[in-house]
Amino acid sequence: MRITVKNATGEPLFGLDVPLDDPPTVVNPPNGKGREMTLHWERALDDEKHLRHFIICGCPDLYARKPFPQATIFTLVVLATVIATVLYGFNQVALAVTVLTVVLAIDLFIDIGTS
Repeated sequence: MRITVKNATGEPLFGLDVPLDDPPTVVNPPNGKGREMTLHWERALDDEKHLRHFIICGCPDLYARKPFPQATIFTLVVLATVIATVLYGFNQVALAVTVLTVVLAIDLFIDIGTS
């Protein structure tokens, strides 16, 4: 597993490759600058060795929220709006509302799935 340690502003400090078979409990920065860090593996990994919490502070929110490309959702909403407008122009109001409802359902599904 590759671990990248970042500072409070999100800038990478250093990276380490850690074997999951025998993970270390303490790591030192490879350049020798900085303090050693204790890794809390018992809180970080689940039974199937999936990372669920941050190994340094144990914060569960870091891996519970998965980023989803906002450009994808924006593109989907714009496309649905154009399609709904065209359908409305051809007096297909029910289809236009259906398109917008489907996009709303997709957006809600993504929001629920990533929180």
